[in-house]
Amino acid sequence: MIHLRHINKSYGRHQVLHELSLQLRKHEIHMLMGSNGAGKTTVARIIAGLETPDSGTVEGTGNRRTMVMQQDFVVWPELTVSQNMSIAGDQKQARHWLEKSELAGVAKTKAGQLSHGQKQRLSIARAMAFQPELLVIDEAFAYLDPARTAEAETWIQEALADDANPLVSVLWISQSSREALGVAHRLSILAHGSIIDTGPPGQIYLAPTTLTAARLTGALSSLTHAEWQACRSLITLPVGTDPPMPGEILTFRPERARLTPCAPGETGFSLLRSHFHPHGYVSHLSHAGTRPLQALTPEPPDPASTYRLILTHTPCILPQA
Repeated sequence: MIHLRHINKSYGRHQVLHELSLQLRKHEIHMLMGSNGAGKTTVARIIAGLETPDSGTVEGTGNRRTMVMQQDFVVWPELTVSQNMSIAGDQKQARHWLEKSELAGVAKTKAGQLSHGQKQRLSIARAMAFQPELLVIDEAFAYLDPARTAEAETWIQEALADDANPLVSVLWISQSSREALGVAHRLSILAHGSIIDTGPPGQIYLAPTTLTAARLTGALSSLTHAEWQACRSLITLPVGTDPPMPGEILTFRPERARLTPCAPGETGFSLLRSHFHPHGYVSHLSHAGTRPLQALTPEPPDPASTYRLILTHTPCILPQA
């Protein structure tokens, strides 16, 4: 297990990390999410040994062979693809990953002539050919199409599950809720230089403890106390649910709400727009005194109708940020 304890890091007068503690467990993908400037890359660099914290301890990294995959891929443009791969050291692994990444056909091409996507695949393949024990992924799939992204994710998952592969721990930095919910075993939310929420991705998605965690992990509708008062007659809460009090905010996911048409002439939510979603249609709703809300419906709603909103699951009541 790798353990960061009470890490502090500043650049000049700007404190980036404040008393941050984080655990990387064996055979787990631990994903770290946070807004821009939250300090995610600084955490990655400290774990990889590229930065030294001002205070606190990093335990368990020892002499682990560590590789960092970055969004700004590292390739040597004047070397061929094959020569870039040979830097990994183990030529058998280099050939294996050259084939697996489907770059063997351009093996003699200079890396500088590749597309951005090919350069990123080359960078990922070379990192995997090193057979690291600790892998740090810092938004490394930005230039890959969805199919290539899924492929690269599978490589890492398979390596982590393979007893013959030395990979033990993965720290994955992302701003993608799809990656967080579909790839991670464990998820931590970073804000103001500290971890504010951590746990299984499903737990944080369905029962976040902070508004920041709720917003980062997927589509979210929210109502302050004042907004609730403005539309409370149009929303049905599950039995036993308390409405938000002053200083609180009511939040729910679109798939945990459904619409029912109002009677002709009855006031309700107006439909702003709807768009296709793999599980139905996301409808954006408007009512005076509230911000737009979202609900997932099996069919596109009628723009000429007004609607009531029925929450099918207990919403989260969170402190208002």
